[in-house]
Amino acid sequence: MLISPTRLLPALIVSVVLAALGALSGVSRGGEVEAKSLKPGEYDGLWHGDKVKFIFEKVKDGNFSGVARFAKDSRFPDKTIAFSGKLSNDGSITIHRDPKDDDQTSEAKKPKEERGHLIWEGRTRGKDLDPKVKQPFELRVPVAK
Repeated sequence: MLISPTRLLPALIVSVVLAALGALSGVSRGGEVEAKSLKPGEYDGLWHGDKVKFIFEKVKDGNFSGVARFAKDSRFPDKTIAFSGKLSNDGSITIHRDPKDDDQTSEAKKPKEERGHLIWEGRTRGKDLDPKVKQPFELRVPVAK
């Protein structure tokens, strides 16, 4: 028995849609895990190679702000700096230090996942930092469950 073309086209469309949905199940949009994990709280990290505690005070729609406190054993013991930043849809992150204090920016591509944490690793750049010297940036955030 042959199927008429008027019945074949809707059946074909439904089949293609169901196959596509099945192929996409389990695939998350870029940055989804990162956005779910990044929330107000305290996180360990590095700012131009010095240990800091990032304190995220506000997080909304991929934008965030807070302060970073340098460790006692860093080059800037207990110094606190203000920052703001953006989590991109691809999972990359950019953090700007308050330009009134010292205009610096840290950037990192999509984080790696290690031992239950998302770890962004990148570089810090600024007018007062030597561009020839690598200034490490790191942010460690627990993966949201």
